[in-house]
Parts: sequence; structure tokens; C-alpha cells
Amino acid sequence: MPAGTIVMGHPHRNPCLNVMIKGKMAVLIDDEVKVIEGPTTFVSPAGRKLAYIIEDVTIQNVFATDETDIDKLEELIVDKTRSWDNAELEAGTQLLLLSVGEDT
Repeated sequence: MPAGTIVMGHPHRNPCLNVMIKGKMAVLIDDEVKVIEGPTTFVSPAGRKLAYIIEDVTIQNVFATDETDIDKLEELIVDKTRSWDNAELEAGTQLLLLSVGEDT
């Protein structure tokens, strides 16, 4: 993910292992901003995350499964039924940018 971008993912149904190979990002999780810098490995909670990419990031989400069908995997791993509304996205983006000292 390139530096300077805002990234929003689908909510994960369960916690997962993350391997950040390189980079730095600020992540909004449950109204709290955390700055994560690679290389590092960590577990992220279930739910949706919003991130501001401070330095180019290469990251892997790791899920334990024997499923190989992509559609079934997505159904098991992410919840695509809910999208953020514009006000929620704007508030989250402002909080992220303020926390890392970027202009909003």
C-alpha cells in the first residue's frame, strides 16, 4: 500500500495474524489510533480497520483454514454486509490524520 493513502477494509469476522514486512501506518481500531511499524507480527481483533499509510506498507493477513475456494474464503473471513457511511468515514479519517500530524 503506497504512502499517503487511506485504506479501509471489510470487517474481519475473527481476529487474525498480521505480518507487516515493511512500512509504517496509523490504524483506527475501536476509536483508538495505533501506529504500527514493520517489520513486525501482531494479532488484530475482529472488526473493521481504517488506516493511513505513513510509509509504503507490505502486509499479510494470515487465516487458518483448509478452504481453497475464494468465494467461500471471503464468506468465512470478511463481512461485506455493512459499509461505512460518509460521516463515519470522514470522522475516522480526520482522527487518523490528526494523530499522525497530517493536515486534514
